[in-house]
Amino acid sequence: MAKGVFALFAAILLAGCGSDPDPSAGPGADAGADSGTGGVGGGDGGCACAADKVVNSGHRGTGTNSSLNPFPENTIESIKQAFAEGAEMSELDVVHSKDGVLVVIHDDTVNRTTNGTGCVGDLTVAELQGLDAAVGTSLAGTGVKIPTLTELLAAVDGGLNIEIKLQDNAKCPVSDIPKMAADVVAAIQGDTKSRRLIVSSFNGDVLSEVKKLDAAIPAGLLTISADDYDKATARGLDALNIQALGASAASIAAIHNKDLDANVWTVNDENMLRNMIDFGVDMVITDEPDLLAKVKTEYCAQACP
Repeated sequence: MAKGVFALFAAILLAGCGSDPDPSAGPGADAGADSGTGGVGGGDGGCACAADKVVNSGHRGTGTNSSLNPFPENTIESIKQAFAEGAEMSELDVVHSKDGVLVVIHDDTVNRTTNGTGCVGDLTVAELQGLDAAVGTSLAGTGVKIPTLTELLAAVDGGLNIEIKLQDNAKCPVSDIPKMAADVVAAIQGDTKSRRLIVSSFNGDVLSEVKKLDAAIPAGLLTISADDYDKATARGLDALNIQALGASAASIAAIHNKDLDANVWTVNDENMLRNMIDFGVDMVITDEPDLLAKVKTEYCAQACP
């Protein structure tokens, strides 16, 4: 994994191939297409490159906690690094703390990614932020903490896909769906930066709640199956976010035929990344935003010599 210098991607431009952004478009549609890593001729009115239309989205920043990934997942450090590597958006996960604050973490518990134990929902923000959030990475012991969603929004620029994780494990507190939706919507509405903020979840109920509160917020249903487009359209959603193994040219076309964006997760193989571009997906979520940036540049150099 080639990791670039730690830097902040200054701003995300919401235009693709020289066109004005469409605020009614679904998640990933032309979000941040002008990142400096796009294709040749994609924005100059000449040759149009399919890769320019594919949003590069970092998965939890630069991927999950690993000895091969020095930037711990779902932290400010990792999200910033994803943008430095060429991401135009970054996916992150939020759950509630015991005191009702949205914190950025994937699991129901802190066991895997910190030096603590227990359910996220059983710990206060102060308790959560007293833990080392870089366990399993080279930044362990350097003061990396679990950020609140508000802290992360203030600290980073660039588009964000806020994935709502609902705690439904019997060992952890069950999430309050209306509160989750209301707090995520409030955070998005309170954001003052020029960027695209979207939401996604495996739980359709929480996405429906989001849409009731603010229909303009783009929302995508996370699913394993590419055939779940009717579930997304029935809820008035904007995208279907499918596991990449279910993606094909036909399945992506079927999703698009329902007026939904087709987003895929999590793709780290160079050949698969090229396949996703060929299939016409709208967004690729990857642990390797630097690799996808490279693939997009090479793809467009070949398409638009």
